[in-house]
Amino acid sequence: MLETILLQMSLAHGETHVPPEQTLCRQKGKSNMITDAELHEFEQSIFTGVTVGVGSLVLLFSSGARIMIQCPFQCGEKEHLLTGHGEDLSTSNFLFPLLNQVVRRCSVLDGEILSLFFDNEKYINIYPENNGFESYVITTSHGDYPVIIY
Repeated sequence: MLETILLQMSLAHGETHVPPEQTLCRQKGKSNMITDAELHEFEQSIFTGVTVGVGSLVLLFSSGARIMIQCPFQCGEKEHLLTGHGEDLSTSNFLFPLLNQVVRRCSVLDGEILSLFFDNEKYINIYPENNGFESYVITTSHGDYPVIIY
């Protein structure tokens, strides 16, 4: 958490160099720091569980990677999308049809939106909120990457 705060302060003061070992902090006009190789940890893994907590949902994957969500998300298929929020535990059931599915592709769209596409043609898009707080946190074997938009 302290690293994220320090990173936010550095970015706010106009510094542009951020060491690669720092956590991801997305600011308008800056690029993300998580690499495609790290996102590939989700690919070919199975979506194994959803942990419902107070104020967040945690998506669990067979690779050991996980995503903590505290922002809006959409899931389902193109013709039938459901909209939920990581802070609304009643929307966790929207994710249940995706359990035990294999992730075929994981990417970050427009530098902000995390997209997971599954083998059953369904997907999850996670949309960060522009509020200065962590919207979602990606955890891979390389570390934690909180996404903060402000």
